[in-house]
This record gives sequence, C-alpha cells and structure tokens, in this order.
Amino acid sequence: KDLRSRKQEVVKAFIQENKALRELVEKHKFIEGLLCAVVWNRLVRDKAKEGKAGSEEEEKGRKIGSKLAITMASTLTAKHAVDEWSKQFTIVVKAMEEHIWL
Repeated sequence: KDLRSRKQEVVKAFIQENKALRELVEKHKFIEGLLCAVVWNRLVRDKAKEGKAGSEEEEKGRKIGSKLAITMASTLTAKHAVDEWSKQFTIVVKAMEEHIWL
C-alpha cells in the first residue's frame, strides 16, 4: 500500500480507539475525511492520489482538511492558522462550538 493509504488506516484506527473522537465522527461524518487530509499535509490537493472517498461527507471533510496546510503556511502561529482556517467553513465552526475541546 502507498503511504497515503497507510496514513488513512492509522487515522481510522485512532478514531476507533478514542471514544470522544469516535463519537464526534459518528455525529459529524466529515471529520474523518478532514483528519485524513490534515495528516496527508499537502499544500496542493491531488484527488487522484487520495483514492475514492467513501461518502460525500468524507469528500467534504477532505476538501476542508486540505485547506489547513496552506493556511498554516501563510500564518505565523498554529493557533492563528486554525482560527483563520475554521472561519472559512461554517460546518467546522458549528462543530467547534458544539464540542469545545476541538
């Protein structure tokens, strides 16, 4: 398997092992794809190398998560990057408001 597939498997395993994260993904399906895209950490998304998303929600998460790397590259701190990145996506803001620990 290629590196992206292995990283995706690790993300899925981590979600299953972490109760809070597992519950979050059950409620907000896009989070799994978002986490995979963040772990892949590419400045430019290449959908052809990612493989097919399992659902529309996973694809939405991949799209959202892929924007974090470029935002981090253009800001001074990780906190500022996450703040700026999350404001671009209403669905992320709502999840963060609902789950304060995010």
